[in-house]
Amino acid sequence: MITLRKVTADDVTVRIYTHYEHEAIASDLSECCTPEEIRALQCRVDDGDEWAWCGVEVRVTWNGIEGADYLGCCSYESEADFRASGCFADMLEMALDQVNAEIEI
Repeated sequence: MITLRKVTADDVTVRIYTHYEHEAIASDLSECCTPEEIRALQCRVDDGDEWAWCGVEVRVTWNGIEGADYLGCCSYESEADFRASGCFADMLEMALDQVNAEIEI
C-alpha cells in the first residue's frame, strides 16, 4: 500500500478573493464598535476600499484539484493584514483539507 503525504500550503497555488458583502455594516458591528468606528469603516467602503467590509474567499489549487473556504462580514486593513490573521490560517487549512480529501478518494 502506498501512503501519500498530505498536500501542504507549500504545494498549492493560493488565491484570495474579496466579494461584495451584502450585510449592512451597522447591523453586524453595532455590538462591538462605536458609532464613530462604524462611520469610519463606512467611509472606507465609500472610498472603494475592498478590504474595509467584504466576504473573503481563500482558494487553493493543486494539480487541477481545488479547495476553498469563505467567510463573510470581514474587515481588514489590507490583504497583508488578512494574511497575518488567524482567520487566514484557518481558512487555508480548511481549503487544504478539501484538496487532501479529494486526493484520498
